[in-house]
Amino acid sequence: MVWDTLSAVGELVGAFAVVASLVYLAALIRVQNKESKIASMHEISIAHREAVAAICEGPMADVFAKAMKDFDSLSSADTLRIIGFVYRFFKIWEEAYFQYKANRLDFTIWDSMTRQYTAYLSMIPFKRIWELRSEYVAPEFRDYVNSRKPVDLVLPNAVSKK
Repeated sequence: MVWDTLSAVGELVGAFAVVASLVYLAALIRVQNKESKIASMHEISIAHREAVAAICEGPMADVFAKAMKDFDSLSSADTLRIIGFVYRFFKIWEEAYFQYKANRLDFTIWDSMTRQYTAYLSMIPFKRIWELRSEYVAPEFRDYVNSRKPVDLVLPNAVSKK
């Protein structure tokens, strides 16, 4: 009888230990998911900031300004530079798209990023390069971008469309 009681108590303690372990694991997974989401947002944000900074500094700023005025007059080297540069923006947006769909990117970040990138699509270099390179992104993302209606982006006179 004593052994039966001890066995029952042991099983009860074991059951509580299993439940406690499951609760602990669930809490850890929740924290890990939150940290993963934050890290994903941070990485995409860094990539976006670096790409935007590159457009404002040094030789890329000059190439971009030329492309805004007359894309077709760019030298072969500048055409290659602007294609690589703008395509990088599209790949950042594509990554953000799939991170958002996987619920790893907050809506606030996704929404502001999408509005910014949609505005970029009104700029000649982005529009032309999307026409040239859109087949190199995932079909689902391509359909999403093509469904967006470009909006005019207000630019300083130095690189305006005028």
